[in-house]
Amino acid sequence: MTIQFKKCKLEDLHVLRDISIETFQDTYSKQNKPENMLAYLDRAFTPQQLERELANGGSQFYFIYFDEDAAGYLKVNTNDAQSEKMGKEYLGIERIYIKNTVMMQTMEILLHN
Repeated sequence: MTIQFKKCKLEDLHVLRDISIETFQDTYSKQNKPENMLAYLDRAFTPQQLERELANGGSQFYFIYFDEDAAGYLKVNTNDAQSEKMGKEYLGIERIYIKNTVMMQTMEILLHN
């Protein structure tokens, strides 16, 4: 299994949105009411919101590929994009999500080896 990180670009917005929604739902849907999930997804992962985040010079998104499949993503913040002032030498990971199906496949591979 090959793992690669590729920087997300504006033209990748639709892929980022799809992965964001899928992984957030997989992670949090059992802990939240459906109407609350829908309200959050409609606010946090609109194309406009993700485009603003991609345009922020202090934030970078990276797709995580397992072999050839986009398996998840992470969002890294620096400078003013961080939630707490940490200085220029620091970065913070705001989001890191992996698709559940990929996590299960990876666990199976690790357990068999």
